[in-house]
Amino acid sequence: GLVAFRTSRRARPFAPVFRLLIFIAFSKGTQKELSTVIRMIPELASVLFLLLIVILFYGWIGVVAFFEETEGYASFSTLVEAMWTLWMCATTVNYPDVMMPAYNKSRVTALYFITFMIITFFFMMNVILALVVNSYNNEVDARRKRLKDINKRSMKMAFKLMDIDKQGWIDREAIMTIFLIL
Repeated sequence: GLVAFRTSRRARPFAPVFRLLIFIAFSKGTQKELSTVIRMIPELASVLFLLLIVILFYGWIGVVAFFEETEGYASFSTLVEAMWTLWMCATTVNYPDVMMPAYNKSRVTALYFITFMIITFFFMMNVILALVVNSYNNEVDARRKRLKDINKRSMKMAFKLMDIDKQGWIDREAIMTIFLIL
């Protein structure tokens, strides 16, 4: 009893992950979509890498520009913190909250944030979205083609099995017999 309670307490932070894995294991549709997303990753890798480079560059500039500034200490104290902050800005989670303290002290900092937003939010995110949609559509088309090919092969195999005499056609009597069996 007590051991199970301690074990379940330790496993509690992982419960959402376990629920997700169980859901994926029992949902064929989710498995198909997850495999589609995994096959899309190579097409997106170069653009995501470019986005990482832009965020790294602007993060470095932010750490240098806001070094020992009270406005930048909370968000730009380290390169990792700056990159996380810029990622939040790129996804527009709390963009004004990050920019406004620095902007209130110096209007020049608006140039830093506005150029970052133009490059990431208005350009890179749209390119990523276009690639995701295009890649997803290509994967869905490829899946449909694979299913169509499997269906065609299955029909040919079924026809070969039913055309015992190798006539190139199946007589009405054989088809009616099959329908009775099915």
